[in-house]
Amino acid sequence: MARQTVRIHNTTRRHVPRTALRKLILEALRLHGDPELSVELNVIFVDDARIQELNRQFLGRDRPTDVIAFNLSDSPEKLEGEVYVSVETAERQALDYGVTFWNELCRLAVHGVLHLLGFDDATDVQKKRMTEEENRILGVLADGFREKNRSNGKPTKQKEAR
Repeated sequence: MARQTVRIHNTTRRHVPRTALRKLILEALRLHGDPELSVELNVIFVDDARIQELNRQFLGRDRPTDVIAFNLSDSPEKLEGEVYVSVETAERQALDYGVTFWNELCRLAVHGVLHLLGFDDATDVQKKRMTEEENRILGVLADGFREKNRSNGKPTKQKEAR
């Protein structure tokens, strides 16, 4: 098995359960990825101001978003990247979607990793496929998550496309 390193960084005052999130991401990689894939991944929890700055600088969108993923490797044998998650946006979305803050953090972390693994959500078909994969991974990893996830919970406001 290849070396898989996941580092969790929290730059906010909000508590983020780093050890649990690291385990979740490693398990998500195990469930979806190739066990021979070398992984060097940083997941950074930031505030809306920082993610808006990244969104503006790298994607040309001057607004906060929930998650941004940067693939830093061109090699198919290595997954090297950074996933930025806005804790403030995660808190709002958890309320909007009727899920816990923890569930939303898990979903956003997995969502970012899926982007690094080649998933996209630019079209409705891609969004559906990506959400199904998120649900599959989170359903396996988090007991009861499927019953409380965004896609089949109570009606909530529509999520803005990333």
